[in-house]
Amino acid sequence: MGDNVPTVFSEGTSDIAVQFTYPEFASNVGYIRFLGCSDQHAAGAQTYYLTTQVFDSNPPSTSGDNDQAYDFEFLKPMTIAADDAFLNFTIKVDVAQVQTTIVTIYHVDKDSNTTQIGTATTATHPAAAANFRENLLIPLTQTNFKIGEKLRLNIDMNGAHANVLLYHDPGTKITVTDTNSRTVGTDIVLDIPFKVII
Repeated sequence: MGDNVPTVFSEGTSDIAVQFTYPEFASNVGYIRFLGCSDQHAAGAQTYYLTTQVFDSNPPSTSGDNDQAYDFEFLKPMTIAADDAFLNFTIKVDVAQVQTTIVTIYHVDKDSNTTQIGTATTATHPAAAANFRENLLIPLTQTNFKIGEKLRLNIDMNGAHANVLLYHDPGTKITVTDTNSRTVGTDIVLDIPFKVII
């Protein structure tokens, strides 16, 4: 199947046209691909967010920040399915140190209350200066999102944080060589399953 397959998503009595990145017909879910992005404002203030479009992130990476939250606000009601999310991202460890990364996906309501709907932890990497392209499968709890509520991807780099760099460039214009001698991208790619009626 090609990308951006048009599908009708039913919520209550309202039919909403939704563009899914790809469908999974066997389980009646449609995946939407989100990309992690960064935006730096005046006085050095930096924000992180999820987008479905390819932008040039500014800056394309962040180091020394051990806990980053990427948000996406819903303008239509949708339901995340009880299925697996898929996540790819790249980190660079600058010195020989043990490194793990904890990833958590949250539902954030209009009062900013958070509910965890999925979490996973990367393998513990050996003490070596290197680039790692992470791939995580994250089981999710079925969750309804109302208008104005947010999906949050939280990435917590659990190591010697000042020496760890996390890439978040949706255009993945920077490429690096990872520990498997592959040339890999520097984007954060999060595929989220939504309930659909096809």
